[in-house]
Amino acid sequence: SMGDILCDLDFKALYDFHKRKGAAVTIALTEVSDPTQYGVVGLDGNGRIAKFKEKPKAEEAFSNLVNAGIYVLEPEVLEFVPPDQKFDFAKDLFPKLMSKGLGLYGSKIDGVWMDIGQPHDLWKASMAIVTREGKPLHRKDVTSEGPVILDETARVEQGVTIRGPCYVGPAVFLGKGSIADNSCLYEGARLETNAIAEKSIILEGSTIGSGAHIVDSVVSRDCVIGDGARIVSSIIGEGMTVRAGSRLENATVSLPPR
Repeated sequence: SMGDILCDLDFKALYDFHKRKGAAVTIALTEVSDPTQYGVVGLDGNGRIAKFKEKPKAEEAFSNLVNAGIYVLEPEVLEFVPPDQKFDFAKDLFPKLMSKGLGLYGSKIDGVWMDIGQPHDLWKASMAIVTREGKPLHRKDVTSEGPVILDETARVEQGVTIRGPCYVGPAVFLGKGSIADNSCLYEGARLETNAIAEKSIILEGSTIGSGAHIVDSVVSRDCVIGDGARIVSSIIGEGMTVRAGSRLENATVSLPPR
């Protein structure tokens, strides 16, 4: 399975399909509106993969049914993978197996499937989960609307506003007058007095200073965002400090690669 997807999947049903078909490989499939970023699959009437095209041009896309990044493999399939070189399943292995006549089958999955390989995709997936699992929050000291997941260990001061979908994780601190709006705050994150997190993800241990405003951004673990800073459509790397009053838009802040 790929590591940058979120999906609902009945693994037993996929495995049972694989065994029933006597497949060498079974690929979980999903429908998307733009197949040009994925491996497009064409099935015959028995569910066997007849065509496979990795990231086709728009005019080459023969289907909206694509590789969902989850596979069931028979052990002998791995014998076709060379041990000493880069070898991509979609680009190299599957075409090789098809050329040798091995049975590749596809099974369409039901439910949620989302690519979360980009920061904004991660936010969208998080919102989908909270929308499904969250509930309205009823607290006298908090202004709230929409679905919310609020951990019982979170500390919420008076005058806080929480607009769902919103996730407030373990040991999160929401200071007086702060606003969590369509955002996810993970363990130990802090919104200080009058700070705002809007359509953003604040990861573990990060602090958003008083009056700071984070919009459509991802703040990685253990960051400190100074008082009054405004960050829009940006990615703040792990352990970074943004000075008080800073203005960042469409920025990536991180340590240089080693």
